[in-house]
Amino acid sequence: MLDAKTPPAASPQYAKPRYLAIGDVKSVRERRRTPRAAAGCATGGLGAPGAAGAPGAGGAAVGGRRMCGKMGEKTAILVSVACIGVGSLIGAMTDSVALLFLSRAIKGCGIAFIGVAAPTALSMWFPEGSRALPLAIWCTWMPLGSTVSMLIVPPVADAFGWRGAWWMCVICAVVVFVLVLALFRAPAQSAAETAEQSVEAQKGFFMRGLGYLKNKEIWLLCIAFFCFNFICNGVFMSYYPMYLQNGMGLTNAAAGQITSIMPILTIVIMPIMGILYDRLGHRKPFVMVAFGLCAATLAIAFMGSIALVWVSVIVFGCMGGLVASGTRPMTPEIMDKRGGGALAVAMGMSVMQISQNLAPTIGSPLFGAMMMDMGWLMASLVLCVPLALVALVAMAFIKVR
Repeated sequence: MLDAKTPPAASPQYAKPRYLAIGDVKSVRERRRTPRAAAGCATGGLGAPGAAGAPGAGGAAVGGRRMCGKMGEKTAILVSVACIGVGSLIGAMTDSVALLFLSRAIKGCGIAFIGVAAPTALSMWFPEGSRALPLAIWCTWMPLGSTVSMLIVPPVADAFGWRGAWWMCVICAVVVFVLVLALFRAPAQSAAETAEQSVEAQKGFFMRGLGYLKNKEIWLLCIAFFCFNFICNGVFMSYYPMYLQNGMGLTNAAAGQITSIMPILTIVIMPIMGILYDRLGHRKPFVMVAFGLCAATLAIAFMGSIALVWVSVIVFGCMGGLVASGTRPMTPEIMDKRGGGALAVAMGMSVMQISQNLAPTIGSPLFGAMMMDMGWLMASLVLCVPLALVALVAMAFIKVR
């Protein structure tokens, strides 16, 4: 049986209920370290349970693409919110660790559906040239959810136990489901595109969608996006608070406050860069500079200097804003090169979502194992710096603005 005040083994580092707002799903992380003894997990293995929902999210991204193509973006968003609600309900009611992992997997599917449907809808609503800002605003969902959770989830958990955080998300999911059902209007399609999709639907959406993935540039973008999420979500956001405590001797509160600067900066920078991208018409140079700075920062982030800690957090916050707001708008730009409308964009968004969720699934446990064997700095130099350089090279071969 699980104690109501002690977070379960399914979330040894973060309890991850989901915060829902503005008709979207916001990722929430309870930034409170759980005792390793209660979790039954060694330090180096903390990343594996923390990534429990990512495989489901990666697989469901393909289903999200199919759902967008056949039933529309609104249906996919409603299914997403329902997954968050059902997953949270299971987490709130169960005493089984296995069911808690299942809960995380269901919520991972919800994240995948919204990760495909929402940007696809925005890409249909906004033409190229005015698309970067709305997509940049949407891309704040993860860092905004993480930041809000630091303020909301700990008091809720203190007052009602860790189950209270899940019940809070069940309530939010119900409210948002009703709001989306009543207020969301799917983007309009042209008569020609509707007729084309009606004919192509008889041939099979899956085979048609695969045809759009012959574009090599979308795979290069996925490689860069994978490296970005591997480093930021799989390593930095998962392990940097632990490094500040165990490696630097900071308190839990101080480590959380310093690390929280990264998502705060990302949230602020994303809409600013969205406006700038739309006005300048160029995204690629900024993203490449961000990956270059990322590689340099990863070489100094674990050197044991508090000054370098501040530099690393600030650079990573800026880098997150530049990359996240720049790469997502590149997806419709790349997929529109060969036509295909909403289905082509949804297919591109689905493989981007797979790369986003696959990255921490691999990154967290791999970095944890290497850190235990090599130490913080050497693990970063051997694993993370090369990945940042791979992302930089991949971006160089993408022919976008």
